[in-house]
Amino acid sequence: MRISTRGHYGLRMMVEMANHQGEGLVKMSTIAKTFGTPPKYLHNLLGLLKAGGLVRAQAGKTGGYALTRDPSQIRVAEIVNLLEGHPTPVGCVRDGTLCPRSEYCAARTVWCEISEAVEKVLNGSTLADLVVRENGRKDPALPCNV
Repeated sequence: MRISTRGHYGLRMMVEMANHQGEGLVKMSTIAKTFGTPPKYLHNLLGLLKAGGLVRAQAGKTGGYALTRDPSQIRVAEIVNLLEGHPTPVGCVRDGTLCPRSEYCAARTVWCEISEAVEKVLNGSTLADLVVRENGRKDPALPCNV
């Protein structure tokens, strides 16, 4: 299971907007410079986030983007599921009818456990949590034990 650049950049953009919550709209150019990513690509992602109700946009010279809710009310799972769909290692986790072996497949139990663990982590974190982690870090490299 792998999160695409859509999910990766989408979550990072949402954290960036959460960092500026209450300061007004965040300009596309600011976001693009922060990530070194083409504005057109980010514009597409922001369109998906807007359509999903997580971001609002205002056009014009003074326009930009902002979260529709407080960062503490937006779960990471909402963002990832909107941009990626529900991340599962194999299709039979969400739809047991995809495989005739689903009811008695020992491997499917492992895939289901993995899926449940991922869902628990994604639902257990909000944008506000990520802002605290990001701003409280002295070392910019996040340790990972995997």
